[in-house]
Amino acid sequence: LTPETAMLRSLVGSEMCIRDRYLPVWQEMSKDLYDLLIGHEVGHAHETPEAGWHDTVIDNPQKKAFLNVVEDVRIERKVKARYPGLVKSFYKGYQELFDKDFFGIQDLDIQDLPLVDRVNLHFKIGHLLGVEFADGFEKDLVERIGKADTWAEVEKLADELYKNHQQERKDKQEEYDELLEKLMPHRFTSEGQQEQEERQQQRQQARQKMEDKKDELQEAYDCLLYTSPSPRDS
Repeated sequence: LTPETAMLRSLVGSEMCIRDRYLPVWQEMSKDLYDLLIGHEVGHAHETPEAGWHDTVIDNPQKKAFLNVVEDVRIERKVKARYPGLVKSFYKGYQELFDKDFFGIQDLDIQDLPLVDRVNLHFKIGHLLGVEFADGFEKDLVERIGKADTWAEVEKLADELYKNHQQERKDKQEEYDELLEKLMPHRFTSEGQQEQEERQQQRQQARQKMEDKKDELQEAYDCLLYTSPSPRDS
Protein backbone atom coordinates (compact mmCIF):
# COMPACT_ATOMS: atom_id res chain seq x y z
CA LEU A 1 0.00 0.00 0.00
CA THR A 2 1.18 3.52 -0.72
CA PRO A 3 0.95 5.99 2.18
CA GLU A 4 -1.83 7.81 0.30
CA THR A 5 -3.87 4.61 -0.16
CA ALA A 6 -3.39 3.60 3.46
CA MET A 7 -4.43 7.06 4.59
CA LEU A 8 -7.60 6.94 2.48
CA ARG A 9 -8.49 3.49 3.83
CA SER A 10 -8.01 4.83 7.35
CA LEU A 11 -10.21 7.79 6.46
CA VAL A 12 -13.00 5.43 5.38
CA GLY A 13 -12.50 3.30 8.47
CA SER A 14 -12.82 6.41 10.65
CA GLU A 15 -15.92 7.64 8.86
CA MET A 16 -18.05 7.64 12.00
CA CYS A 17 -15.44 9.73 13.78
CA ILE A 18 -15.04 12.43 11.15
CA ARG A 19 -18.48 12.59 9.54
CA ASP A 20 -18.96 16.07 11.00
CA ARG A 21 -15.58 17.39 9.89
CA TYR A 22 -15.36 19.72 6.92
CA LEU A 23 -12.61 20.68 4.51
CA PRO A 24 -12.29 24.08 2.82
CA VAL A 25 -12.34 24.12 -0.95
CA TRP A 26 -10.09 26.85 -2.33
CA GLN A 27 -9.28 27.83 -5.88
CA GLU A 28 -5.78 26.94 -7.04
CA MET A 29 -5.28 24.47 -4.19
CA SER A 30 -2.21 22.32 -4.80
CA LYS A 31 -2.11 18.58 -4.19
CA ASP A 32 0.28 19.11 -1.28
CA LEU A 33 -2.06 21.56 0.41
CA TYR A 34 -5.02 19.25 -0.13
CA ASP A 35 -3.05 16.34 1.37
CA LEU A 36 -2.10 18.54 4.34
CA LEU A 37 -5.74 19.36 5.05
CA ILE A 38 -6.87 15.75 4.64
CA GLY A 39 -4.00 14.50 6.77
CA HIS A 40 -4.74 17.04 9.48
CA GLU A 41 -8.38 15.97 9.76
CA VAL A 42 -7.45 12.28 9.66
CA GLY A 43 -5.10 13.01 12.54
CA HIS A 44 -7.97 14.47 14.54
CA ALA A 45 -10.16 11.50 13.65
CA HIS A 46 -7.57 9.08 14.96
CA GLU A 47 -6.45 10.94 18.06
CA THR A 48 -8.84 13.62 19.34
CA PRO A 49 -11.44 12.16 21.75
CA GLU A 50 -14.85 13.57 20.92
CA ALA A 51 -16.12 13.41 24.50
CA GLY A 52 -12.97 14.94 25.99
CA TRP A 53 -12.92 17.77 23.48
CA HIS A 54 -16.63 18.49 23.88
CA ASP A 55 -16.60 18.42 27.69
CA THR A 56 -13.54 20.67 28.00
CA VAL A 57 -14.83 23.25 25.54
CA ILE A 58 -18.26 23.32 27.21
CA ASP A 59 -16.69 23.79 30.65
CA ASN A 60 -14.57 26.73 29.49
CA PRO A 61 -15.17 27.92 25.88
CA GLN A 62 -12.27 30.40 26.17
CA LYS A 63 -9.84 27.47 26.30
CA LYS A 64 -10.92 26.12 22.90
CA ALA A 65 -8.23 27.98 20.93
CA PHE A 66 -5.51 26.90 23.36
CA LEU A 67 -6.61 23.26 23.23
CA ASN A 68 -6.67 23.43 19.46
CA VAL A 69 -3.13 24.79 19.24
CA VAL A 70 -1.69 22.06 21.48
CA GLU A 71 -3.80 19.26 20.00
CA ASP A 72 -2.81 20.26 16.45
CA VAL A 73 0.83 19.73 17.37
CA ARG A 74 0.11 16.25 18.76
CA ILE A 75 -2.14 15.00 15.95
CA GLU A 76 0.07 16.33 13.16
CA ARG A 77 3.15 14.70 14.66
CA LYS A 78 1.30 11.40 15.00
CA VAL A 79 -0.33 11.41 11.55
CA LYS A 80 3.05 12.07 9.91
CA ALA A 81 4.54 9.19 11.88
CA ARG A 82 1.62 6.97 10.82
CA TYR A 83 1.85 8.04 7.14
CA PRO A 84 5.43 9.15 6.43
CA GLY A 85 4.48 10.15 2.89
CA LEU A 86 2.66 13.13 4.38
CA VAL A 87 5.82 14.73 5.76
CA LYS A 88 6.70 16.30 2.42
CA SER A 89 3.09 17.35 1.79
CA PHE A 90 2.88 19.07 5.16
CA TYR A 91 6.13 20.91 4.52
CA LYS A 92 5.08 22.13 1.08
CA GLY A 93 1.47 22.74 2.10
CA TYR A 94 2.45 25.04 4.95
CA GLN A 95 4.90 26.78 2.63
CA GLU A 96 1.97 27.48 0.32
CA LEU A 97 -0.16 28.82 3.17
CA PHE A 98 2.73 31.01 4.29
CA ASP A 99 3.18 32.41 0.79
CA LYS A 100 -0.53 33.27 0.69
CA ASP A 101 -0.17 35.00 4.11
CA PHE A 102 -2.84 32.65 5.42
CA PHE A 103 -1.72 33.35 8.99
CA GLY A 104 -1.92 37.13 8.54
CA ILE A 105 1.59 37.85 9.82
CA GLN A 106 3.15 39.53 6.80
CA ASP A 107 3.44 42.95 8.45
CA LEU A 108 3.87 41.81 12.04
CA ASP A 109 6.87 41.41 14.33
CA ILE A 110 6.52 37.75 15.30
CA GLN A 111 8.30 38.21 18.61
CA ASP A 112 5.68 40.73 19.75
CA LEU A 113 2.90 38.14 19.42
CA PRO A 114 1.44 36.33 22.48
CA LEU A 115 3.02 33.01 23.39
CA VAL A 116 0.05 30.97 22.13
CA ASP A 117 0.39 32.51 18.65
CA ARG A 118 4.15 31.97 18.58
CA VAL A 119 3.66 28.34 19.61
CA ASN A 120 1.13 27.80 16.81
CA LEU A 121 3.39 29.42 14.20
CA HIS A 122 6.46 27.58 15.47
CA PHE A 123 4.97 24.14 14.98
CA LYS A 124 3.30 24.92 11.66
CA ILE A 125 5.72 27.24 9.83
CA GLY A 126 8.56 27.64 12.27
CA HIS A 127 11.01 26.43 9.62
CA LEU A 128 10.11 29.57 7.65
CA LEU A 129 10.14 32.06 10.52
CA GLY A 130 12.65 31.06 13.16
CA VAL A 131 10.31 31.86 16.07
CA GLU A 132 12.17 32.55 19.29
CA PHE A 133 11.19 31.71 22.87
CA ALA A 134 12.51 32.99 26.16
CA ASP A 135 14.68 30.77 28.33
CA GLY A 136 12.89 29.05 31.17
CA PHE A 137 9.12 28.69 31.08
CA GLU A 138 8.58 29.39 27.37
CA LYS A 139 11.23 26.99 26.05
CA ASP A 140 10.25 24.33 28.56
CA LEU A 141 6.57 24.59 27.63
CA VAL A 142 7.29 24.46 23.89
CA GLU A 143 9.43 21.35 24.37
CA ARG A 144 6.68 19.61 26.36
CA ILE A 145 4.03 20.56 23.79
CA GLY A 146 6.18 19.05 21.06
CA LYS A 147 6.32 15.76 22.97
CA ALA A 148 2.69 15.54 24.17
CA ASP A 149 1.43 12.01 23.63
CA THR A 150 -1.96 11.79 25.34
CA TRP A 151 -5.13 13.87 25.50
CA ALA A 152 -4.59 14.32 29.24
CA GLU A 153 -1.21 15.91 28.53
CA VAL A 154 -2.83 18.17 25.91
CA GLU A 155 -5.40 19.38 28.45
CA LYS A 156 -2.70 20.11 31.04
CA LEU A 157 -0.47 21.95 28.57
CA ALA A 158 -3.38 23.92 27.13
CA ASP A 159 -4.29 24.98 30.66
CA GLU A 160 -0.73 26.23 31.24
CA LEU A 161 -0.83 28.09 27.93
CA TYR A 162 -4.19 29.63 28.81
CA LYS A 163 -3.05 30.80 32.25
CA ASN A 164 0.10 32.26 30.73
CA HIS A 165 -2.03 34.16 28.21
CA GLN A 166 -4.16 35.59 31.01
CA GLN A 167 -1.01 36.75 32.78
CA GLU A 168 0.34 38.26 29.56
CA ARG A 169 -2.85 40.27 29.15
CA LYS A 170 -2.63 41.46 32.77
CA ASP A 171 1.03 42.46 32.33
CA LYS A 172 0.22 44.35 29.13
CA GLN A 173 -2.55 46.24 30.91
CA GLU A 174 -0.20 47.09 33.77
CA GLU A 175 2.40 48.33 31.25
CA TYR A 176 -0.28 50.45 29.60
CA ASP A 177 -1.38 51.89 32.94
CA GLU A 178 2.21 52.67 33.88
CA LEU A 179 2.71 54.44 30.56
CA LEU A 180 -0.42 56.52 31.13
CA GLU A 181 0.79 57.48 34.57
CA LYS A 182 4.13 58.61 33.09
CA LEU A 183 2.38 60.64 30.42
CA MET A 184 -0.27 61.99 32.80
CA PRO A 185 1.17 61.52 36.32
CA HIS A 186 -1.84 62.85 38.23
CA ARG A 187 -4.54 61.20 36.21
CA PHE A 188 -5.23 58.45 38.72
CA THR A 189 -4.99 60.55 41.91
CA SER A 190 -7.78 62.50 43.60
CA GLU A 191 -5.88 65.72 42.85
CA GLY A 192 -5.60 64.72 39.22
CA GLN A 193 -9.30 63.95 38.97
CA GLN A 194 -10.11 67.34 40.53
CA GLU A 195 -7.83 69.04 38.00
CA GLN A 196 -9.63 67.23 35.17
CA GLU A 197 -13.02 68.39 36.51
CA GLU A 198 -11.78 71.98 36.80
CA ARG A 199 -10.43 71.90 33.25
CA GLN A 200 -13.74 70.52 32.03
CA GLN A 201 -15.61 73.34 33.76
CA GLN A 202 -13.23 75.91 32.28
CA ARG A 203 -13.80 74.51 28.80
CA GLN A 204 -17.56 74.61 29.29
CA GLN A 205 -17.39 78.21 30.55
CA ALA A 206 -15.22 79.21 27.58
CA ARG A 207 -17.70 77.62 25.17
CA GLN A 208 -20.59 79.42 26.90
CA LYS A 209 -18.78 82.76 26.66
CA MET A 210 -18.26 82.18 22.94
CA GLU A 211 -21.96 81.42 22.50
CA ASP A 212 -22.93 84.52 24.50
CA LYS A 213 -20.58 86.70 22.46
CA LYS A 214 -21.99 85.24 19.28
CA ASP A 215 -25.53 86.12 20.42
CA GLU A 216 -24.47 89.68 21.33
CA LEU A 217 -22.89 90.18 17.92
CA GLN A 218 -25.98 88.80 16.21
CA GLU A 219 -28.22 91.19 18.20
CA ALA A 220 -26.00 94.17 17.36
CA TYR A 221 -26.05 93.23 13.70
CA ASP A 222 -29.84 92.85 13.69
CA CYS A 223 -30.23 96.22 15.43
CA LEU A 224 -27.97 97.91 12.92
CA LEU A 225 -29.79 96.28 10.05
CA TYR A 226 -33.27 97.38 11.09
CA THR A 227 -32.38 100.90 12.33
CA SER A 228 -30.24 102.00 9.37
CA PRO A 229 -32.04 104.60 7.13
CA SER A 230 -33.19 103.36 3.80
CA PRO A 231 -32.15 105.18 0.60
CA ARG A 232 -35.64 106.69 0.33
CA ASP A 233 -35.28 108.34 3.78
CA SER A 234 -32.13 110.18 2.76
